[in-house]
Amino acid sequence: MVNESIMKQIIFSILIFFLFGFGYAQSIFFEGFEGATFPPSGWTILDVSGTKTWSRSTTYAHSGNASAMHDWLSGSVQATALVSPPITLPNHGTPELDFWSRIQLIGYNCSSRILISNTVNYNMNAFTLVKILEGDEVTIAQWRNIIIPLDDYLGQTIYIAFLYTADDGPYWYIDDVNINHFAGFVDIQPFGITPVSNDYPLFSTNEQIIVRIKNNGGTPASNFNVKLFDNGNLKATESYAGSVSSLGEVTYTFNTTLDLSAAGLHKVQVVTQLIGDQIPANDTATSMINNLGCNVITTFPYFEGFENNGNHLPPCWTQEYVSKNYLWKICDATYAIGIPGLEPKDAFEGQYKAYF
Repeated sequence: MVNESIMKQIIFSILIFFLFGFGYAQSIFFEGFEGATFPPSGWTILDVSGTKTWSRSTTYAHSGNASAMHDWLSGSVQATALVSPPITLPNHGTPELDFWSRIQLIGYNCSSRILISNTVNYNMNAFTLVKILEGDEVTIAQWRNIIIPLDDYLGQTIYIAFLYTADDGPYWYIDDVNINHFAGFVDIQPFGITPVSNDYPLFSTNEQIIVRIKNNGGTPASNFNVKLFDNGNLKATESYAGSVSSLGEVTYTFNTTLDLSAAGLHKVQVVTQLIGDQIPANDTATSMINNLGCNVITTFPYFEGFENNGNHLPPCWTQEYVSKNYLWKICDATYAIGIPGLEPKDAFEGQYKAYF
């Protein structure tokens, strides 16, 4: 039978797989505190002051059956650090510390801190403060996910200290301590193609196209080409000269415009070209843009009940200012209630009506 510690790490690895893609985020360190021995192998406890300390607890666990817990205290000053084994980070990519924290009971003068040392693990003076939990991170009786970038420690061997300091303080639980690493993975993908004038389904001969571009990789992406196609025909190849941060997203507006004035569907595609892109299958985004067109009505009787366009005028209906600046509007019965002269005396046929 697989023990709890191994099973917990397997489950966590599967979660990382689905959250960050098909194996491109690696877990290079994990501790779930499932083993009976505490502290776990390689971990140490630094008692700075006070009588309370860190221990293994099965009262609360983010996953599995156990977590690490610092006991609460009353009427005295306490400072105790739970320190990780030495962890060697790769010299590239974007490693990050990812763990779960839970504060239990209301405490006074309490501080939950994360510090890092790249020298020794036995002297708190060797550690540098990188994070103090605050705000929503210290919500009482709830697990909170804490993520801390480790880019400043690329290629170094580090110790991570979870420092509990308090004078009349609560319990502090930590669990699923993990270090992820996006190892030199290169991938960008376009998505979310829209015309600039997307608020109305009638398009002109000069429509600018907007596309969102996401960097799924572990390093910034820059100086790549963005191609624009209309119904399979290449219309433009433009260069994106900016930089998209790792896991970041940007919006790009093409300088070249498309003629979308013809009624019917237009197949608009955007293709990104980044040197070294490891997932070419997601380099193309496609959007079917429908221009409803405004044809002369030749079939009668003609009927418009203002039902299919929300609070907008139907396509091809227009209005011009003759004097002043009042507009025709579309409203439903709920919106009409309470407006003098508009409140319906009888039920609407359908949901909407036009009013001036």
